Amino acid sequence: MTLPFMLVVFAILEFGLAFRTELTVSNASQRGSRAASVGGRASTADFQIIEAVSDGLGDGGMSTIQRVIVYKAASPDDPVPAGCLAINNPVGSQGVGGICNVYGPDALTDPLLKLDGTDSDSWQCATGARDEAWCPTTRDVSFSLGPRDYVGVYVETTHEYITGFFGNGLQIEANNVSRLEPEEE
Repeated sequence: MTLPFMLVVFAILEFGLAFRTELTVSNASQRGSRAASVGGRASTADFQIIEAVSDGLGDGGMSTIQRVIVYKAASPDDPVPAGCLAINNPVGSQGVGGICNVYGPDALTDPLLKLDGTDSDSWQCATGARDEAWCPTTRDVSFSLGPRDYVGVYVETTHEYITGFFGNGLQIEANNVSRLEPEEE
């Protein structure tokens, strides 16, 4: 085989796998956004979002995630707030008060990620909880107070190339916004 033919074969392989990763990350963000819509202002809403993102990624997918941002959006097209994107390489979970929660790799793969009696303070807006910066219980889901909140879910990962002919890898990100489902008061 000639070198140009081999490069074409490797390019098809590398970019095909990268495209598959992009579709997977987009699916995970969509699932997280749907979970946010249904979770509303439940104290465990962000936990449900992270679980939905994990389900969307499939086996081993959370280990490649750089960060997941759950943020308050003003409209269905609202991008991730700059202050939230500025939190690179978050340790555990960080955020911007009243605007977003940013979950880093260690917060997403921590064995204590489970919501049970032994780790109840890690979620549910307690002091020092993972979702403390933008507590889900403050999200507006009412009919009477005006428009309900929109919640965005941003997922960022790195796809590593196999051959190395085209660089080390590619950053892949997906963002989806949903309006919270109404709840009766």
